[in-house]
Amino acid sequence: MSQVINRFTSALRRHDLESFYQHCVALRLSMKQSGLITSHKYHMKTYKECFVGTELVKLLVESGECASNAEAELVGYSLSMFGVIHHVCDDHMFKNDKLFFRFCQDDGTYDALSKEWRSICATAVHVYALMRQGGVMIQNRDHMFKTHNDCFVAREFIPWCIVQDLAATPEQAIALGTQLKRAGFIHSVSKDSQFKDSYSFYRFSFDKLDTPARFIQLLSTREGGHFLGFINPKLRLGTQDIAGRLQALSMSTQGQMVSDIPRTRTIDHSRMHLADDGTVIVERESQVSGSSVQTSEHNSTTNTETSLRMIERSMEKRPWFFGFCDHSEATDLLSEGGGYDGLFLLRLSSSKEKVMLSLCHDESVFHIPITCWGKRNKTTGQISLVFSLTQKKSGKKFESLDELVEQCRRERFNLPTRLTHCCPKA
Repeated sequence: MSQVINRFTSALRRHDLESFYQHCVALRLSMKQSGLITSHKYHMKTYKECFVGTELVKLLVESGECASNAEAELVGYSLSMFGVIHHVCDDHMFKNDKLFFRFCQDDGTYDALSKEWRSICATAVHVYALMRQGGVMIQNRDHMFKTHNDCFVAREFIPWCIVQDLAATPEQAIALGTQLKRAGFIHSVSKDSQFKDSYSFYRFSFDKLDTPARFIQLLSTREGGHFLGFINPKLRLGTQDIAGRLQALSMSTQGQMVSDIPRTRTIDHSRMHLADDGTVIVERESQVSGSSVQTSEHNSTTNTETSLRMIERSMEKRPWFFGFCDHSEATDLLSEGGGYDGLFLLRLSSSKEKVMLSLCHDESVFHIPITCWGKRNKTTGQISLVFSLTQKKSGKKFESLDELVEQCRRERFNLPTRLTHCCPKA
């Protein structure tokens, strides 16, 4: 797939939507003239003005438009995602199969006459492809003791947009989410009325369709996404890069993002130790090295993996702390524990490299990241970790996880509900 010869993909790679839709109009007229668009019958029902997926692929290859069936199928994906064609029952993404598809112009569902709609559609496809490319945003998630496939979390979407240069501020990211929702490209699993900074799950309209596994696999590759014309490679990051930059956005020291901290001096991990109250302390003595614990004149932070290990050691005897535990295991534990409002546990997530609070409320399980901030004592030079339930600079900080749990038993803060009972251990 190193060379693109078809006009559809070429137009998308040039970001020339006008030419792309003109080519689509010409393709429709060609298929009408050749008799490929006609009435088809299936299970005693007649579907008017439609075509078979395999016939489109065959036409594109035999006409010389595409060099292979694989390339022709990619064109079909493009037509489907950019609102040119759809499955007659809206059940499937385009497939090289004996399924019926129809041009949207033939049934009054064609929105692409509007340049505004074309622009938001291109944005939606771009955002979707970037999420699939990164591999860390769209996942199966638990809600109401059910697993909802292929969802992302609104609160994670906001810093992700900033990482990807799709927005400069949280407000712009929320505005983008609102625009995608109003245009129907994303929808709330819990039917929220507006897109906002919350733990609500959202799913792309593309993922409501039965989508070929090879299409998802293709989007997860750099070459595949670029071949399809969906991704501007200047804005794309690999999975590790995305995870790393999201982590940087979720941690801060003295109110400044880690990504903005000068990487001039580092602290030896061996200088980290626990205070009597379980606080993680880092001594001021430093050395020049390649480790990822950084200090500067005004800012400092600690290596994430080392910090998690120190937290694990300090918290292992707490009844509410379950160590390293993934979200599905935490959901099962809370379900087995009764699943009532306020039942909770704290755990470490190796995949997200964070402390997580898993909490039951209204027959749902919420998995809430706890942000770790570095706080340096200017007198002693020691750095200690403080914890927050929000990424906002002005959010309340807790000196330890014990304090966080104790105060969240008394007040809800920005949680779905107060903590009441810790999940029983086996």
